[in-house]
Amino acid sequence: MTNSLDVNSIATQIHSLRSYMLINLAIERGASANEILAETDISLAQLEKRNLHISLFQYSQLVENVNAIFPDTDFAITLGRRININTQGQAGIFLMSLNNFGEVLQRSIEFQSIMKVPHQSKLLIDGENAIFTFLRDDKGAYDPSLWKFVTEHMLSSFVEMAEFLLQKKLPLISLQLTFPKPSYYNTIKDQFQCQLNFDSEECSIVFPKQCLDLPIKTANPILAKQGEAIFRALMDSTKNKQSITDRVKIHLQDLGANVPDFSASAAALGLSERSLRRKLEREGNNFQGIIDQTRREKAEYLLRYKDHSVEYVARYLGFNNASNFRRAFKKWTGKTPQSFRSS
Repeated sequence: MTNSLDVNSIATQIHSLRSYMLINLAIERGASANEILAETDISLAQLEKRNLHISLFQYSQLVENVNAIFPDTDFAITLGRRININTQGQAGIFLMSLNNFGEVLQRSIEFQSIMKVPHQSKLLIDGENAIFTFLRDDKGAYDPSLWKFVTEHMLSSFVEMAEFLLQKKLPLISLQLTFPKPSYYNTIKDQFQCQLNFDSEECSIVFPKQCLDLPIKTANPILAKQGEAIFRALMDSTKNKQSITDRVKIHLQDLGANVPDFSASAAALGLSERSLRRKLEREGNNFQGIIDQTRREKAEYLLRYKDHSVEYVARYLGFNNASNFRRAFKKWTGKTPQSFRSS
């Protein structure tokens, strides 16, 4: 199926370095770059620039391609082993300078929230245990099969980053996974070396609470202070460089049945209605047009998966009925949802 999404069309973005590492691993395992990049509208040359951000939907397509080439394998676990704090840019430098492991986790959670990434985390204390949970995606950003890949990847990289920061293995008590026991069970067992629980309600890592006080071996209070200022400045700079259209897209990234109105959106962006309207007009856009574009992109993504019916997609996007959605989709793409899915 042709993917009409372009690199900058989705508010939620994935750094190209992660995609580049994914492609390299796939090539090592015998796949070709063309196979992995199929239907993404991006090239290997673009990813090699290392300063590109691709859309979540494009990253989803990369992972879907990898899953098709290497079904039911330890690919995500192995990829997670290659991710360490050094690959996280300025954020990684800042986290390396903090005092203890608990502070690293708390700041990581804060950054996820600020940057509005689709995969969020939470840290809970239960008696003598600490529970770090990767929250299930309930907003349609990830297809269920993709969510499994993402959680395996994040859990594996969590262990690697902890070992790098502490310069010793984090003593895990148990690992909860939301999917059934896979064929590559032994790889998971070797990576985490703890009790494994499958078909769980949440995806989480449990370890002794006292580990939160473990010192970070690279801690540096001067660098931590500088890192705080640099990271905040980078986030402000990123925000300031964004067009108002991109800021609205980010605000609408959780678009579902509850579509925010113009007044509420302006307030959320810290603007008056008049100011938001003028800024959008200067960029050749309007609020309803951005909503329609976001709906279209989300609809195209959801329709690519056979288990999402047209009726489900219509309800998810806030349409009163499937007929209204079909008319809107035909207006957006020139195709019916059924013909788009089969093309």
